[in-house]
Amino acid sequence: TPATTHRASVPPAVLKPADPPLAARLSVVAVGGAKELSEDWGYLRRGAETGVLVDLMDSSQIAGATAGILFSRVRSIGTGVDPDGFDIEEDTVLETWEPSIGVRLAVPVRHVRPFLGGGGTLIGARRHYRATPEFSGDPADVTTDDRDSAVGFWFDAGLEFLLGRRVTASIRVRRSSARL
Repeated sequence: TPATTHRASVPPAVLKPADPPLAARLSVVAVGGAKELSEDWGYLRRGAETGVLVDLMDSSQIAGATAGILFSRVRSIGTGVDPDGFDIEEDTVLETWEPSIGVRLAVPVRHVRPFLGGGGTLIGARRHYRATPEFSGDPADVTTDDRDSAVGFWFDAGLEFLLGRRVTASIRVRRSSARL
């Protein structure tokens, strides 16, 4: 007896390609830049900023979710004179943090993706000041600790360049704003 072969007919909807795995849609970017706070935060209000931004967007999509966390820390050590004329050593540290979440829109054009993004953010800042008299015998340091945080918004724009199958480089300009 001859062997019988059965072929099943599969509807086209079942043969559609599967969604790409999460790793193909997740982009993690280390960033560096500058942070500037309002004049109220004094001469340390400007400083370098680092952080991580995460995009959840396939290369063929035009919209996706984005989140990130940015940090900055500036320190100044110096000497001064107190109101009584004694020399003092001053140590001031200003730290900021900024978690954010939002949406990014991108238009793939060959190996370049122009993008725009925006969303909400929570910006926090802490300034710690310590003054120590330089003469011995006075153990009293003067310290102050100012903290503030506020909800705000952010937006960014830039270009992402495809350098390889999973490697990109980008140039971006980002602006965050909140009243601290």
